[in-house]
Amino acid sequence: MSQLDGFFADAARIGSEIRAAKAQADDAELALRNQQRANKIIDTLKEANAGNLAMKYLALRELMRVDPNHPLVRDAALREQVSAGAKKVMKVSDNWDDVREFGQNYKISGR
Repeated sequence: MSQLDGFFADAARIGSEIRAAKAQADDAELALRNQQRANKIIDTLKEANAGNLAMKYLALRELMRVDPNHPLVRDAALREQVSAGAKKVMKVSDNWDDVREFGQNYKISGR
């Protein structure tokens, strides 16, 4: 192999290594952007859940004042049943509107 052939072979090898490194860097950059997007979604969901949790306890406290004998105040199993049902709806439909409708249309026996 001549010196010129060696030079071209080295240049081709180096070029391939540069392309591979650039592709790897592009993949890492894409992964970082995806992770940042996922973190933003998680933060948004945490904030929404915090608001919902606060509203839940405020609403239960106020319901306790207005109607201390209401089943939602007295019956922890009923509250768990509603929560479990909402989780199932979300698992099946992955749609917050369906979960809201579930809660709005939930029938409490005897009411």
